[in-house]
Amino acid sequence: MSGSPVLDPRSREEIMAQLAAHARSYTPEWRYQGDREDPGAALAEVFGDMFYQTVDRMNSLPEKLYAEFLDMVGFRMPDPVSAAGLMRFEAHETVDDPVPVPKGTQVFAEGEDGENIVYETDRAIESTPAQLVGEFYAEPRRGVIEALAPDRPHPFFAPAGGENLQRHRFAFGREDVLSLAGPCVVEVELRQQGGFSAAETAARLADPKLGRWSFRAGDREVPFTAVKAGESGVLELRYDGGERFLPRPEPEEGGAEETSAPAGRWVSYQGDPAGERLVLDGIRLRSRPAGRVPVDGAACGDIPLDLERGDYCLGRRPAAYNLCYLRSDQVFSKRGARVDLRLDIVSIVTDPPTPPPSTSSTSGSSTSGTR
Repeated sequence: MSGSPVLDPRSREEIMAQLAAHARSYTPEWRYQGDREDPGAALAEVFGDMFYQTVDRMNSLPEKLYAEFLDMVGFRMPDPVSAAGLMRFEAHETVDDPVPVPKGTQVFAEGEDGENIVYETDRAIESTPAQLVGEFYAEPRRGVIEALAPDRPHPFFAPAGGENLQRHRFAFGREDVLSLAGPCVVEVELRQQGGFSAAETAARLADPKLGRWSFRAGDREVPFTAVKAGESGVLELRYDGGERFLPRPEPEEGGAEETSAPAGRWVSYQGDPAGERLVLDGIRLRSRPAGRVPVDGAACGDIPLDLERGDYCLGRRPAAYNLCYLRSDQVFSKRGARVDLRLDIVSIVTDPPTPPPSTSSTSGSSTSGTR
């Protein structure tokens, strides 16, 4: 048993040296030198062998007592098991894809006697050529994500005091309100729980240093041009570009569907509003184009009208039950909206053709119409 206490650490050589020292002290007339022809030296050798055997047996006593104790408590030595260890497989630097290592792959190592000891892998693994490119510390409760330098030591489970990379994001959508294109304004009214100031929260959310507002234009995120917070806690998101608010495109058949972003028209905020918790009872939206919006189409009954050239909205000869239709996907998609309609109407004077020469005198007339 390894680690057993040694009761008497003396070796045979040390015992014989101690015997010679005692001989010089107690029997100075006997000059003990270990000579084989000296009968006293022969007796000293026999005594040394017998005494060393006694020391050796006394040193084995703790192990015997330990084994006896294990036997008394009913301990039984476990059955022998195969030797096990850890082995690392490294893919060559020219390999791009992981290299499979099947279960039962045999490797060998040289034993103490010079013979090869064969080992087998007990499960299938893959040797990957991937390299560690970065280390990060994350603490979800505090909202902290820090990048760690791989070439420096860092404490476990404690922030290193670097830049916080955590970015918070929330989004909201409303199909009819956010059906917009081109320059527009979206008003966001925050309704908060008691004890929170909507005006202070709106001011933090409008700070460009703390985060940014954007909307989805298909598969892209487009930032708003300007964000302003009102005293009543209403955020005004203004966009001066020409992009259209569009839902996320449907994934191609057989392709992997993107699950990180919901479908539909959405407005989102990304950032960290001064580390404060934001609790909302609800959000109310209102939107409007930044200017007048031309209609997407017009028709007189079932006849389309040319919006570029202009045309008769009720036909050249208006009749009973004639109808004029106007279409605007951006304006007429909003429930409860107020629509201001502006019509550019011009008068058109049509002269009849000059009559042919006649012997009788006639007077020409003219007609006018509205288009």
